[in-house]
Amino acid sequence: DIWCFTFGVLGIMSTEYVLLLYPGLFRYYYVVCMFPMLSLRYVLYHRAKWHYFLWDFCYWVNGLCFYLVLMPDKWIGKGETEELLWQALFVCANGPLLSAIVAWNNSMVFHSVDKVTSLYLHIFPALLSWCERWRSIESSNTSMDFQGHYVWPTSFYVVWQIVYLTQTEILDKDRLDKDPEIATSLRWLASASKMGVNKFALKVCRSMGLMGPEETFSPATLKVTLIFVIFQFIYALLTFLPGRVFYSYEYAHTTTLILVIAFSVYNGARYYIQVFSKIHEKRYSKTERDHLSISTKDESTPSS
Repeated sequence: DIWCFTFGVLGIMSTEYVLLLYPGLFRYYYVVCMFPMLSLRYVLYHRAKWHYFLWDFCYWVNGLCFYLVLMPDKWIGKGETEELLWQALFVCANGPLLSAIVAWNNSMVFHSVDKVTSLYLHIFPALLSWCERWRSIESSNTSMDFQGHYVWPTSFYVVWQIVYLTQTEILDKDRLDKDPEIATSLRWLASASKMGVNKFALKVCRSMGLMGPEETFSPATLKVTLIFVIFQFIYALLTFLPGRVFYSYEYAHTTTLILVIAFSVYNGARYYIQVFSKIHEKRYSKTERDHLSISTKDESTPSS
């Protein structure tokens, strides 16, 4: 916990330093930070049987970041195609990923590798897009049309969804059915009955007659899978909407990033006050009881 907290704070300081003073180098800073964090997550999630989370859309967007930073000239060359891919990244990074910080209550908890990685996974593509849009000479004079705003981001999303469903519902279906301990996004969402997103989706489905009054999302059936696919697609399209505004107005983009980061900081503070402090209080109480028990035994033991 001590080392994780230390590196977590230093990471925030170095990110601010590069972002404000050397925004042109942020693309390389992104690679240096995200590659070890994602590699560690791959190892840890495999051990915990959570590795199917690595098929989620946020990882695909980060994969697009790596691709555009490391290999732009080799495959797509310069010109309209590269510009459209950067715009697709901009819309996806500042749409589904940025809003996910609020939707899933990502928090800036410095001592937790998992929480810091989740936050970086969702915020770093947006920060990269901010640097490339507002601090890059190449993209400062470009504009976004409907193709860059919706056609390419939606196509990218649809390709991801097809691959994801093919992997989880066809290729690995038997494996997932045999091992219910393997976690996937669908299984987690379907079983998270106390989450606001789950409650809202269930309420809407019941009002539309898609779900019965006593029916829940767990266990995940084909109907539940289709419902979540449709809801996620609608969610993505809705979060794509402000992308063009963010691309056109630096003030709107910057303000939104600050507000979302502030939200994650607030969540982190709430975690430390409401959760982490209680954990340490229990540890301290247990240690104190153990010491008291040992002291009582020593006092009751007759001296020789």
